[in-house]
Amino acid sequence: MPHTQNRDTRHAELRAHLTALPGVRHASLEGPPWRAWLICDAEAARDTVELDARAVLGRAGLPASDCALEVATLGAPEPRRRVRLVECCYETPRAGHGVARITLEWAGALYTREIAGESGPVADLRLVTHATLSALGEVIRGALGFHLVGVKTVRIFDRDLVVVLLHAEGAGGVELAGNALVSGSTHRAACIAVLNATNRILGNYLSVGD
Repeated sequence: MPHTQNRDTRHAELRAHLTALPGVRHASLEGPPWRAWLICDAEAARDTVELDARAVLGRAGLPASDCALEVATLGAPEPRRRVRLVECCYETPRAGHGVARITLEWAGALYTREIAGESGPVADLRLVTHATLSALGEVIRGALGFHLVGVKTVRIFDRDLVVVLLHAEGAGGVELAGNALVSGSTHRAACIAVLNATNRILGNYLSVGD
């Protein structure tokens, strides 16, 4: 029993020293016969980690000839992608009538939706917002539903913002708010406000469903 306790203590001490090395996430040790495994961060220099680990093992009386060492690195995390606005087009082919055409991009594919209706200061923003939500529906293939509660332009700190409020079905029925500064086009700001409102839920869903 004392021999087993001494061996376990030695294992624990060596694992602690190996795990403390820069870039090492996890260390495992078995033996005798001795064998060590290290899992390192993606950006860790593998050769440097191996040299440092050999130094630790050597000080513990385990030279390279007595202990096999394997070093693995974690893959670099894939950056979370976002649904991207490619085009926001709003036209009034005739008086009192507007057409909103929105194109979104996700994973290299384009999704375009067009909605027509009455035009006007408030109606224009609603058409653009509905077209954006319709294009989002194509991206997520109806797995989630977003309904427009309201959209309006507000002025704050001498800047114009478009603010949208959405109701999300299939995501606990939560309400989502998003806004975007108006920089040239109020219509484009409305599109971006929708994407800002839905970004967190879409990011979670698409990262799992992708």
